[in-house]
Amino acid sequence: MEEADNKVVDLTTRSLRRRSLHEDVVEILRSMVLEGELKPGERILELELCRKLDVSRTPMREALKVLAAEQLVELQPSRGAVVTGVRIAEVVEHFEVLEALDATIGELAAKRITDAELRAVEALHFEMVEHHHAGRRAKYFETNQMVHAKLAAATRNGSLIATHLQYSRKIARVRYTANFSQIRWDESVDEHEKIIIALRHRDGVTLSGLMREHMRATARNVIMALEQDIKPREARS
Repeated sequence: MEEADNKVVDLTTRSLRRRSLHEDVVEILRSMVLEGELKPGERILELELCRKLDVSRTPMREALKVLAAEQLVELQPSRGAVVTGVRIAEVVEHFEVLEALDATIGELAAKRITDAELRAVEALHFEMVEHHHAGRRAKYFETNQMVHAKLAAATRNGSLIATHLQYSRKIARVRYTANFSQIRWDESVDEHEKIIIALRHRDGVTLSGLMREHMRATARNVIMALEQDIKPREARS
């Protein structure tokens, strides 16, 4: 596995002078939470981050409000913004919703995806497989998310797309940080291969079932990893 691929870029190299401040601050802070650079229970030091990102406190505070809406941080009167903890029961609920959403996405995407969109999904899939072969876990995760987003977009259902994005963000942190095994990673790639085949055939019934089972298997793996990580820490506290 390529060690550098899993590291977050040093904050000192990040500059937002040529970008939309609000959107990019949100993106950077979200990445820091999802990748564990900002850990559960950690207080976010606004002034320090503003200095390192070279932004004022206004876009920083607006970005924290967005992350609070995504339940990645909690805005506390006495402490400011604090990275939220992970509650297994809540993660289970989020995965149950995503399982149903993915099943619906599979059914609708099979009917509505265009040839151009199918080619774009296939290209991302091939890229994802290459990341798997090279052991680039972080890049694989990023491309995997793009595949699922493209499938959701192919449904042409704005409410479904928005809800899928909302819940995908809710569980992105645990999907990224849970140390799934190499066996499960291999299984996941095989599942995606079958998903692509069903998509090419515009087989909505099969695709719906495959996407439901794929999300269910992912949930089992993530929850098992969380239980192994959280319960020993709770016993020590």
